[in-house]
Amino acid sequence: MYDRHLDYFIASADYGTFTQAAARFHISPNALIKHIDQLEHRIGVRLFERTKRGISLTEAGKSAYRDALEVRRLSLEAIERARTIAGARAVVIRIGASLMCPARAAVRAWSRVSERHPGIRLQVVPVDDSSYENLSPASRANSGVDVIAGIIPSTLWDNSCDVLPLSSEPIALAMPVGHPLASRPVIHNEDLFGQTVMVVQRGNSSYIDALRDYWEKNFPQIRIEDVPPYSISIFNRCAAEGKIMVSTPVWSDVHPALVMVPYERGGDFPVPYGLVFARDPAGHVREFLESLADNA
Repeated sequence: MYDRHLDYFIASADYGTFTQAAARFHISPNALIKHIDQLEHRIGVRLFERTKRGISLTEAGKSAYRDALEVRRLSLEAIERARTIAGARAVVIRIGASLMCPARAAVRAWSRVSERHPGIRLQVVPVDDSSYENLSPASRANSGVDVIAGIIPSTLWDNSCDVLPLSSEPIALAMPVGHPLASRPVIHNEDLFGQTVMVVQRGNSSYIDALRDYWEKNFPQIRIEDVPPYSISIFNRCAAEGKIMVSTPVWSDVHPALVMVPYERGGDFPVPYGLVFARDPAGHVREFLESLADNA
């Protein structure tokens, strides 16, 4: 009913660059350009002016863009009407969540666009922390989840998962409620001199590795303690040993005995929050993800 090439065309026009449009669909720029070339060849019209500075719509392309938006709207409405007439049941997106993989922000993001997709509803499914292996092709059928919410580990780029970033979270510092620094409105580098700060082992998170490099180069007075990949046991250690731990506001509710204090340079070391999903998602999962991407 609806030509997928129109999505590539609309996104390219919206972003003004094939590279960003390709990232929107998790494909390479060359693959997207091939789709645009096929569309232009099929309709016999040049849609874009292409220069070293980027792309812009031709006059014909501007007209086609307006019509493509209307075609997409009518197609989606037609599909929803057909589902209603056929008595089709709403499809369910199963979001895996846990203490370490909080889904609240993802659910709120969906609430902002859900009215346009009445045929999709969400179901939060409890999972073990760091259960990204549930999204592998071999285990997804039995895992009961379509996507997993939470902080996006940089190590996922090398396996069978893909990601949809929804926000960037600043680095913060977690510590016991009774820690001398716990009442500070913000933690400065000098406040950490002589303190032991728990940091995930190098190589587990490129985002936190950048902070580690900054401290090691500029502030050797900060004692860094390597810890394994984060889990609830690491938060328990932080509370029991009275130490400070590199964290992020997304994990504010992980441990009731810890408080999360802003770090003065936290925004310079952003950690991506979003959804992790298989690289071959089902059609309804892809529709859900693309709707969120449009409004991220």
